[in-house]
Amino acid sequence: MLGDRIGRAVQPPDWFAESYEIFQAIVSNPAYPCHFGSAAESRGELYYTIADSCPGQTLARTLQNFLASARLAARQRRNLTIFFPPDERPLGITDYQERFWSTLEALSEADPSPWPEHISSQPDSPDWEFCFAGEPIFVFCGAPCYRLRSSRNLGPGMIILMQPRSSFFGIEGDSRAGIEARKKTRERLAQWDQMPAHPDLGVYGDAANREWKQYALPDSNSRVTGKCPFLNTGAGGLGNPDVHMGDTAPVNGCESGHW
Repeated sequence: MLGDRIGRAVQPPDWFAESYEIFQAIVSNPAYPCHFGSAAESRGELYYTIADSCPGQTLARTLQNFLASARLAARQRRNLTIFFPPDERPLGITDYQERFWSTLEALSEADPSPWPEHISSQPDSPDWEFCFAGEPIFVFCGAPCYRLRSSRNLGPGMIILMQPRSSFFGIEGDSRAGIEARKKTRERLAQWDQMPAHPDLGVYGDAANREWKQYALPDSNSRVTGKCPFLNTGAGGLGNPDVHMGDTAPVNGCESGHW
């Protein structure tokens, strides 16, 4: 999907076919740590779109339409995967983290809705989460520079996955199913990645958890310190330069998901 267009009305750029093929092969692997992501891909519940290094109104409109679609299918775990074109030269973790946070800032600037009252607008709160169009969303950054944290290397370009909080139905943080799901995911991460799970991975709403620290992890297990780079809650806020993100070391082949 792209803006108001969906399915065959979208003609993806030439680079997309290879990026999607690699992504699909990784996520569909039975050993991939996120079992629910793999299952969603196989059921056709993943949606795809494209962006460039300066996303704007088109991406915001796409996300708005995706969320409207997800609300109509509340019993499906619909996710939106945003593909960025491969870069001409290799980039480091810091470059991708900056691009990731600037993308969230741009989306928030274009958000047609106010920040939802039931979600904290302060990233240092355990109840904060990125929101758009009134919906809280878990956001996940993948990039080709990840070498040890292989679960976040999903292709030749940066990828942002957006999972509406509502898609976690039945596996909420304090539920028995949620606890078991996280346990299995950690076990699978230990087998897939070349390092243990990052210490900042937590449970949404837990007093010690800060959700933003999980979004764009470093390729090490250094703690993410400082303030959240995202300070924009729809009122034109600016990113924070003092954050330390850890050591910086069906169309055209899309049979499973949706444009």
